[in-house]
Amino acid sequence: MALLRSYLFAPGNQPKLLDRVFRSGADAVVLDLEDAVPAQEKAAARRLVAATVEGVHAPKPADGSVPGPRVFVRINSTGTNHWRADIDASAARRNRPPAGILAPHVARYGLKREDFLAVLEPAIDLGRGKLQ
Repeated sequence: MALLRSYLFAPGNQPKLLDRVFRSGADAVVLDLEDAVPAQEKAAARRLVAATVEGVHAPKPADGSVPGPRVFVRINSTGTNHWRADIDASAARRNRPPAGILAPHVARYGLKREDFLAVLEPAIDLGRGKLQ
């Protein structure tokens, strides 16, 4: 895996920015569902990010390579009631799952790593112990 030199964040509720971020030249893009998205727009942002992750902007070529930047999703803090829905929307059973999930403040709210992974792994159709 190549070293990722640049990450560009884009708010998950901004369709124009989600489109532009893929043409930025960044090695990785982070589709942000956390701080950049007002509470009343979180559900719509999840749908937009899910469509983006699914490959609307970067369909998978026939050779199996992944074009463009690596895609990450920053979910809401585990101290909120949004994080599980964020995982379901962005990672669950997609043809092209994100390269990673950024989960802020996991330890701050007392959620153990194992408990977090127990939610994440089934959402992306992985058996227990497959994620690091």
